[in-house]
Amino acid sequence: MKNDIPYKPSARDLEIIISTLDVQFVWLSHGLVSPDYRLELGGNDFPGICYNIEGKGRLIVPDHQPIDVEPNTLIIVPANSPVIIDSNSQDAQINLVYGFFKAVYGQTINLFEGLSTPIIERFGPEDPVGDHLRLAVPEFLSHEIGSAAMSATLLKQVIIHLLRRCAVTAGVWTERVQILRDDRIARAFAAMAANPGGNHTV
Repeated sequence: MKNDIPYKPSARDLEIIISTLDVQFVWLSHGLVSPDYRLELGGNDFPGICYNIEGKGRLIVPDHQPIDVEPNTLIIVPANSPVIIDSNSQDAQINLVYGFFKAVYGQTINLFEGLSTPIIERFGPEDPVGDHLRLAVPEFLSHEIGSAAMSATLLKQVIIHLLRRCAVTAGVWTERVQILRDDRIARAFAAMAANPGGNHTV
């Protein structure tokens, strides 16, 4: 009999996912969208990440309902999904960070593989997610020694804040992430990541 109760990963499972998570920006930029203008971005082989710093508008992904973009909104966009961002205000522009990234769990598992619809999380102004992404942009673009590692460290902190939401809100978007969708799969991968040399069977 199928269990219809949404799976909420345990704190231990999430700790193991985080400890074995390797993240890296593929491309990252900071942009402004003026009133009556729009920003169009083509799809990429990697998932997209968008954080709105200020202003209000819409983010449009083909075949999905438009997403209202308010300040402190973080959106993870499925891979190979073109995006349109436009302002719905006549007076204010949208100030946002947008890019593409890789997030690999346990060396081989793409954390957002199979994601078919955007993940939307609204944070408060006191949350450091926006600060991390704002700092990541000049670091990523500087191409200085250690810039890739520094920007990846900031990105991992953002992903950790996102994963923390799994521990308090089950079934809202965790079911869209393959590794978090099924408790048996998540626990099996967590066990393998915790003890790679063990005698594991699936």
